[in-house]
Amino acid sequence: MDKDELIARVIELGLPTGQYCVVGRGPMVVRGLCEDSGIDILVTDDLYSVFYGRPGWEEAPHELGLSVLTNPPITLLREFGHDEYWQESDALIADADVFDGVAFASLEEIAALKRALGSAKDHADLVLISEYQDEQVD
Repeated sequence: MDKDELIARVIELGLPTGQYCVVGRGPMVVRGLCEDSGIDILVTDDLYSVFYGRPGWEEAPHELGLSVLTNPPITLLREFGHDEYWQESDALIADADVFDGVAFASLEEIAALKRALGSAKDHADLVLISEYQDEQVD
């Protein structure tokens, strides 16, 4: 999924400003660094409750060991982090970058999580993020 499809899918959800931000690879997709097949969205507890029990949404375990709501390709998370990296959801949401009316976690926060996860895919993403940030400085 590219930037335009990602933004359109999030807008379709009608999420209230200040109660969510796109995490995972979404902040990379919106900056044109990659494409991805899923959309991970960090939401407040109240917003999670709104979607809980709605048709099409199922609670399931996430690869990071969290309980999430899924309605493919969208995953709603109430927490953001893993082992040595945890970030307060409210702070991430408040500090989100906005593109075309959609809130995205900062690349700095995404990079911090990817450093903690340490998979080959995460290392490749860190290279893309670093190159992008270097280009922004020039």
